[in-house]
Amino acid sequence: MSSAAAAGNPWANPYLIQSATIVEKIREAEDIDTYRLRFVDEQVRRSYRFAAGQFNMVYLFGVGEVAISIVSDPDEPESLDHTIRVVGRVTKAIADLKPGDVLGIRGPFPERSSAQARGTLHEGF
Repeated sequence: MSSAAAAGNPWANPYLIQSATIVEKIREAEDIDTYRLRFVDEQVRRSYRFAAGQFNMVYLFGVGEVAISIVSDPDEPESLDHTIRVVGRVTKAIADLKPGDVLGIRGPFPERSSAQARGTLHEGF
């Protein structure tokens, strides 16, 4: 068990689904929107961290989940943005959502420690 998990960090297990509310939906182009999300659980909101190059599994209850890159700035962890293009059943269902609706989030992936050990997570250039 990691020290974060031992300390009661709800984000210590990236495989657990955490609820996030859509606070803003920004139209980028036809069939492409950026979703600004905010975790429902305040402790998750404070403890969630990600690095450039990571992604989340975005889960829509009753529909399924898709892997989506995190496009927000890692130095501003309160802002969690995902830009999604409609390409299938799950992304179509997500496109029908509006601010105030809730998604599930699992991640970030790859887990930092394993990706850093393999040298596949690049932070800055």
